[in-house]
Amino acid sequence: MSDARELVANALLSMQADDGYSNIVIDKALENCELSSRDKAFASALFYGVIERRITLDYILKKYVRPKLRIKPAVKITLRMGLYQLLYMNSVPDSAAVNESVKLTHKLGQPGAAGLVNAILRSFIRDDKKFELPTDNIKALSVKYSCGEDLVKGFVNDYGEAIAENILKGFENADNSVTLRVNTLKISMDELLEKFKENNITARRVAICDTALKVYSAGDIRSLYGYKQGLFHVQDVASQLCAKAVGANENMRVLDVCAAPGGKSFSIAEYMGGKGEVISCDKYEQKIKMTATGAYRLGLNNIKSLLNNGEMFNSDLGNFDRVLCDLPCSGLGIMVKKPEIRYKNVALLDNLPDLQYHLLCTSCEYVKSGGMLIYSTCTFPNPGRTVRRRRRCGRTEHCRWAYRSPPVHGAPDRQRPCRYSRYPARCPPVSSSWRWLRCPLWREWNSRDPTFQEDPAQGSPPAHSAVRRLPASAGERSRRRDHYPPWST
Repeated sequence: MSDARELVANALLSMQADDGYSNIVIDKALENCELSSRDKAFASALFYGVIERRITLDYILKKYVRPKLRIKPAVKITLRMGLYQLLYMNSVPDSAAVNESVKLTHKLGQPGAAGLVNAILRSFIRDDKKFELPTDNIKALSVKYSCGEDLVKGFVNDYGEAIAENILKGFENADNSVTLRVNTLKISMDELLEKFKENNITARRVAICDTALKVYSAGDIRSLYGYKQGLFHVQDVASQLCAKAVGANENMRVLDVCAAPGGKSFSIAEYMGGKGEVISCDKYEQKIKMTATGAYRLGLNNIKSLLNNGEMFNSDLGNFDRVLCDLPCSGLGIMVKKPEIRYKNVALLDNLPDLQYHLLCTSCEYVKSGGMLIYSTCTFPNPGRTVRRRRRCGRTEHCRWAYRSPPVHGAPDRQRPCRYSRYPARCPPVSSSWRWLRCPLWREWNSRDPTFQEDPAQGSPPAHSAVRRLPASAGERSRRRDHYPPWST
């Protein structure tokens, strides 16, 4: 496995230098190598493990490295890999982890660091591979679960320390598994499990999703039986359930606004039996090519991949029965699959709510009457956190959304685009606040009705008879303003 370690070291160095995506970097490295399936599985586990445990490994290294000693990137990567094998890979003997790490320094052109690597790893073994966590609770959780302190602090502030620790535990991919979505247009779940068994691939069903199965120690997914034949694609259970919630059938038109790399579009197309039409859009040409390639491999002829900017309305696309808005987000919910997200600068995420809002505004225009808009993200911040941020920037009215398109204006069961306003009350049939009209979506939808009239005078209710203002005490308004009801349909 020495060649596997060299491949991992070069992949980690490449990712560090180019700030690349972990899954793309390792997939490319494994595709161009000649390792056995066993070695590929080892390389994949080591690569993702070192990224996942970077903070923990660097914390341990500080104990054994002099503060002023400057370590070159290749040597630091080697030390991280050695420590990870000692701590988390029970299948690797301690002696092998040390010896292979020393050899790796020579292969990476750093023979002068061989003694340092050997000394640090053996000192760690003499200390029974134990280390003390910081006394500060936030720092301790950061080191224990290898997540950035700002991220840990956010979880603790939003959910409390106990729940935050459970969330961080959930980010650990302890079983080293990959979740697949069976292409039911080509093969059944039972048939694919039997084929995997014949090819010595360990796979199990996922109880909560009838199209999902987990594959263990898979290594390079593209080398698995059935990949080239299009019998499955990689997709987490949550994403599969999201595609199922779309509820598309063979007679529908479906728009996936931000589709790449295409997993949800693929699942929706399969639920539609390969019929109907799925329009998969993205603003980047390279990502659209990925979606088109995947659809071709899976044999999904009802998918059409288009280059389209979701923030700008495109009338040429027409209207759709279902519109899926799987919008750009922090990605905190997929840290198991993309461990580099653990180290994101939280400050860079502040603009995401505004981007999501603009995308949703545009996406609503594609939904035909009686259709449905499905909003999803792979993250889970406290709802109040986003609402408070919007309130500070004067966008309080848009904290909740009705995802069904509005029926004809004046219908008794109509729904408004914002589910709850600053002074919330349920939409149908009457809103308790004229402030609904300050939402551009509500104004745009009502402008289609020739009988709609909006009073431009601020501070007074609109002339429209269906929206009236109800009196409320100061205390009641305060309670409403700070109340964030759960999602509902």
